[in-house]
Amino acid sequence: MISHEALKKQLHYDPETGNFTWLRPSKFHSELTGSEAGTPARHRSGKAYWHIGIGGKKYLRSRLAFLYMNGALPDEYVDHINGNSIDDRWLNIRAATGTENALNHHKRAKRGLLPMGVKALKSGRFQARIAVNLKQLALGAFETPDQAHDAYLKARKEHYGQFA
Repeated sequence: MISHEALKKQLHYDPETGNFTWLRPSKFHSELTGSEAGTPARHRSGKAYWHIGIGGKKYLRSRLAFLYMNGALPDEYVDHINGNSIDDRWLNIRAATGTENALNHHKRAKRGLLPMGVKALKSGRFQARIAVNLKQLALGAFETPDQAHDAYLKARKEHYGQFA
């Protein structure tokens, strides 16, 4: 892993844009000084992330931004607050645990499916539920899917705070 000092010698990070620029060329890249570093590439999840090659190794730009600004990497993940994985502005990234990072992944709704956290009951009502510490908690039964989803969102905020 690249050190904080080595990173700052090779690249400049602009926290307002989230972009890195090369400070000087090296034997691994021939880009001009001042040119933007990295390229977006699809992750196996299908999301795009910026990658920057330094010293023959590829790094996620968001992790390099965190290292640049904090002097160290987070223990687990760098989370994109707005869910946009190529938006590496400093105000959009934060340290997260695996659970916290997963909370910020939004499922794409398919036609006819219920909102996240809602299950249809045989009675015709809708149950709100949430997983906390790998255990499912029932939050109650409601007349409409929207009421159940509201209960889910409230519980999510209570249990997960800023990551809800």
